[in-house]
Amino acid sequence: DAFRSARPVLVDDLSAPRDASWVAYAAAAREHGICSVFAFPLHLGAARFGVLTMFGDRTQSLGITRTVRCLALAELTTEMLLDSSATSSDGRLDPDLEDALDFRNEIYQAQGMAMVTLRTDLATALARMRAHAFRTERTLLEVSMDILSGRLTLTDERPGR
Repeated sequence: DAFRSARPVLVDDLSAPRDASWVAYAAAAREHGICSVFAFPLHLGAARFGVLTMFGDRTQSLGITRTVRCLALAELTTEMLLDSSATSSDGRLDPDLEDALDFRNEIYQAQGMAMVTLRTDLATALARMRAHAFRTERTLLEVSMDILSGRLTLTDERPGR
């Protein structure tokens, strides 16, 4: 939600999810002792890079001071991602940063394949990939690699189809 809207998403109590799409996530997060979630988009203008997400082990509200600090931390994180010091003398990205950013290509490629297979839009295809990853307790990258290799084909599991 934070990535899509480019706005912070602050959920101070996962026992009362914000909407129906959060019900399964909220229940699973609570099983792992997570009671609150605060997500801050990493973006510069319209360019989005990811989300800085913080989890709380108790129900809590950030308050204005902590929210401002988290916004500053998200801004600093974005700057670090874009900072030229993340490159080596030969102009290549720091290997750790390159690894973190590289996998996105595979996710987007798999998302396109899932979109075609499911005959849906990109957002729904990615949501289905995430749901599969969550349900199978795997990472989104692992699911993406399986889609790309042909080991996994997402199917339309809705009743009557």
